[in-house]
Amino acid sequence: MKSRAPEMLRELERIVAEQLHIVPGVSAEAAQQTARQVAMEFARQWGGQQVYVPMGRAWLIGEQHKQIVEAVRGNNHAQVAARFGVSVQHVYRVLSQARRARLAVSPATPLAQIDLFQSAEVR
Repeated sequence: MKSRAPEMLRELERIVAEQLHIVPGVSAEAAQQTARQVAMEFARQWGGQQVYVPMGRAWLIGEQHKQIVEAVRGNNHAQVAARFGVSVQHVYRVLSQARRARLAVSPATPLAQIDLFQSAEVR
């Protein structure tokens, strides 16, 4: 018997079930049941409203950049570039952006740096 659910909800259910089924220890039945609950809850919360679903390009690019940073080991820039289908220059750019972002969050502060010109009496 064909489901009477709208196409979008059927597709959401299918995608969630597929993703859950690849998780170790999750049975096909449990994945399908959870997927149906997710689709029904989505319909309950968003039903009747016009919903725009963004493509999420910035999110996907951010994920790829994170993977690039994690893959670089210091001497494998060309291999990382080939693996992700980008140029070596792009790998360097991603690393530079990641470094700048890390420094903006927690700038490097000198550890217990002493003043060489401070007089002995002040110490």
